[in-house]
Amino acid sequence: MFYVKANNIKMAVETYGDPDKPALMVLHGAATSIAGYRSWKRKKFLDRMTKNFFVVLFDRRCHGKTGFPESFTFEEQATDVVALMDALCIDKAAVMGESAGTYVGGRTAILFPERVSHLILCVPHDRAEGGTPAAAYFKRNNIDQTKLSSEEMTKLIDAAVYAPTTPASLKEKFIAFTAQAEAEVGVQFTPEQTAAAYAAMAVWDNRPGYATLEVPTLVMSGKYDQVCPAEIGREIASLVKNSKYVEFEHSGHLLSVEQEDEMIDTVEDFLLNH
Repeated sequence: MFYVKANNIKMAVETYGDPDKPALMVLHGAATSIAGYRSWKRKKFLDRMTKNFFVVLFDRRCHGKTGFPESFTFEEQATDVVALMDALCIDKAAVMGESAGTYVGGRTAILFPERVSHLILCVPHDRAEGGTPAAAYFKRNNIDQTKLSSEEMTKLIDAAVYAPTTPASLKEKFIAFTAQAEAEVGVQFTPEQTAAAYAAMAVWDNRPGYATLEVPTLVMSGKYDQVCPAEIGREIASLVKNSKYVEFEHSGHLLSVEQEDEMIDTVEDFLLNH
């Protein structure tokens, strides 16, 4: 890991592969960091992608070991992506986001289409639903989470995140990985930063921008995802002129874990053949 000053913040960055190859900027989801990409969850992904691409991982604004400015809009985070590209002398790159990383990846392609060769959206959402995707899930299902026991909450989250066929052993492995990654990062949101992040999630909408976007775009959704439902992925693909939509039949929100091999194959094929 090294640090780069970009867009007036200190960004934690890791790069993999040959810098002379086409660049792939990877944007992690909410409340996570690049620590997860060094684990079993992403080792295969990095091994495959670095055969053909220069992969850039970085902790997004207010995540991991990147700086914690008070402001936290998706426009600022899109500018962070391009500022980091400038700092690394990358003229144009493929941009891949996962979960909340798709909010930023999409906004980057909308605001800076000349800098984005391909856009990849894994388990995406395209607009605010009055708060975080998790809060929207409870609202859509008329669930008062304040009345749930810890056991009930665990069962609901499990049903919202995983496909019914996902084995318990994989879930346990992912939970252990998450704990390890969080311990490695050792940096958490302050209450003020959490409030800023939630405020940003409450007011954004990428749909108008997607309707005018011409960047080649891959949209991947999990059939059983209740956090960022598959119908949202289909909606995005219908808005973007030059798009490909793939729905994974045995996945929920953790598509990149539940169907890792298929996801990697799909991403690699899209980048090499579109």
